[in-house]
Amino acid sequence: MEGNSLLEVFPLLVPQDSSFTRFVGYISVQGQEHLFRIELPPQSTSNKNNVPAKMECSQELHTILKEYEDVILQRIKQCSDLPSFLSELKYVLEQVNRTRKHESSLSLLEKDYPPVQYYPKLIQEIDNIGWENLVFIDKSLTILHIKLKDKQNREHIVQVKLPLDYPSSYPHCSTDLPQSNSSESSTQSHILIQDAYKNWNPKTSSIKDILIVYSSIFEQFSELWTMLEDFDKNTWILEPDASSSFNYSLNYRRIALGNHCSLQVILDALRPRAVPECHFLGSDTIILPLRDQLNRNLHLWNTRSTVRNNLETLLSTKFPAPKHLNKEQAEEFNMDCAICYSFKLENEIPERACDNQKCGKVFHRKCLFEWLRAIPNSRHSFDTIFGECPYCSSSISCKL
Repeated sequence: MEGNSLLEVFPLLVPQDSSFTRFVGYISVQGQEHLFRIELPPQSTSNKNNVPAKMECSQELHTILKEYEDVILQRIKQCSDLPSFLSELKYVLEQVNRTRKHESSLSLLEKDYPPVQYYPKLIQEIDNIGWENLVFIDKSLTILHIKLKDKQNREHIVQVKLPLDYPSSYPHCSTDLPQSNSSESSTQSHILIQDAYKNWNPKTSSIKDILIVYSSIFEQFSELWTMLEDFDKNTWILEPDASSSFNYSLNYRRIALGNHCSLQVILDALRPRAVPECHFLGSDTIILPLRDQLNRNLHLWNTRSTVRNNLETLLSTKFPAPKHLNKEQAEEFNMDCAICYSFKLENEIPERACDNQKCGKVFHRKCLFEWLRAIPNSRHSFDTIFGECPYCSSSISCKL
């Protein structure tokens, strides 16, 4: 075997000695190059003792060869010289690469799509639920959105994720549910759902069984949603955005009171008719008397009435609604920041108001801080900056 003829066939192989017994280089297989080094027995010996050739290679090539060691040894035993050996090695590596790619594509298909028996089971499940209640199904047929209606005819969307071995494994369902002021409501809902999963039987259970559990959970929060709908219908809602659809996960409303003041009402998810958390926002000269009046009259709270009616009674006022106001009156209920003229700023709402009752403008804390910081006569004290209202020049302060 001449070294030059070998290099013509494998140009990426470099001899390391003049006797052409040690080579280092790359073997190219389907666009991939693998580093290896090979050492042959000295040509001057007759090699009667069958001294083996030695080969070292990269970790990647070593891993491939190790998996197919028996096949490689059998093919290489038939080789009489180094070019034949390398040709056989290249051929084996090409076959191995094709096999690995085929196995990879098969495993990808198995990973992305369920087995054949999955599909008739799914169709049967949707028949039981009702095709009219199927809102969405993805291309893999493993994610479904199911529409459920509660006793008050409200529509809820439950997302159902089916495992590829369904029904051997139970489906994972999720939907919008409110959080209580305590963890009691979420705990009860969690227990009901976990019990349904624990009792899952691959032979007898179905998606519909899980949906029945969610229907019972909806009834737990039915009165909460009724109280919130009452606010939506009869008050000026500042939060959440009234233009968006009803969000079943929220248990609060922020309503406009007038004079650039507002009230945030947070209901208990399981006891929505009980006294809620109330947070007044606006000028202290206006909201402090309202807060005191509410606290004085809490003993008059009537759990048989709606939360809105109770608050109106205890505060001796009628909450305004947009449909009852003309354009001039509506200006009193504008809760946009008086500096940036927007309601939301990085998900924050205006919560600092001028204490001058004739002004009462509201500001985002960030906007007010930047405004005061730009005024030469403002002064700092620890984490608070003091200055003048941008509109009426009354004293106003803002914490960092």
